[in-house]
Amino acid sequence: MKEFLYLMKIGNLYGFINDEGKFIIEPIYKRANDYSDGLALIETVNGIKGYINYDNEIVISMECESLSDFNNGRAFFKINGKSGFIDKNGNIVVNPEFDWVIHNYTQDGYSMVENEGKRYVIDLSGQYIFHDKYDGISLFSEGFAAVRNKGKLGFISKTGDIVIECIYSKVSLFSEGLATASIDGESYGYIDKTGNFVIQPQFYQAFDFKERFARFRDSKSKYGFIDKSGKVVIKNKYQYVGDFSEGLAVIQVKDRQGYIDTSGKVIVKPVFEPASEFKNGLAQVNYGGEWGYINKEGEFVYKPKGFDLW
Repeated sequence: MKEFLYLMKIGNLYGFINDEGKFIIEPIYKRANDYSDGLALIETVNGIKGYINYDNEIVISMECESLSDFNNGRAFFKINGKSGFIDKNGNIVVNPEFDWVIHNYTQDGYSMVENEGKRYVIDLSGQYIFHDKYDGISLFSEGFAAVRNKGKLGFISKTGDIVIECIYSKVSLFSEGLATASIDGESYGYIDKTGNFVIQPQFYQAFDFKERFARFRDSKSKYGFIDKSGKVVIKNKYQYVGDFSEGLAVIQVKDRQGYIDTSGKVIVKPVFEPASEFKNGLAQVNYGGEWGYINKEGEFVYKPKGFDLW
């Protein structure tokens, strides 16, 4: 298995480094995204759009208006104003017949597309899913999709059957077994897959659980974290927080970002503008307009030019 590579921008060009900060693919691309499903979306300085593998070989190239990252073996493309999907061999598996792709395929095997201003969920073959049974439908997550019926929201299973009655004004997708839900649209709690509130509505704004913790925001726009009992475990005192990823979460103090651990301890001081979540042991940060990467101890593997705070 190839080592994981990290996207790096030098000037106006993109390349990739390893976890020691060494360039494995020199910055030669006009545009590039992180690796996803083993391939990275790139555009050459000559305007060629496609995907490279870890050996920097262009394995797929397409003449089209736009391309997306791969997820669950699918990427969407747009040509002549219409969107479709390709597989990792570059074969068109869903013809370009949609006005827009709202969301690529998830691990549940469904995508959300738009035609003539209306959104639909499709399966891997491009077939519409239950589009005529409900007023609206979300993507599937953990086997459940939110649906709207007569102005209220509930959930269906993959058979299309209602498994949680449509009684909510707002809901999120399920994550780690729970979904945010609100009866009145003003106060949010969390329901389980039976539709019962396991954390009663009490939050001004609530977010999905990630790594056993969920972000919340109070009416004064301060962010903190709760655990799955609903207990506030990290006080709502930040201008912004990101989800936990690999044990650390982004925090924002005034206009600068750093990281805390699950106990709330500041691991990396908020000095960046901005900071991204950790992936495969490293996080991308920006200082003074220059990119860099840090490890979980806050040590640089690639230091932004001009950084002199430690």
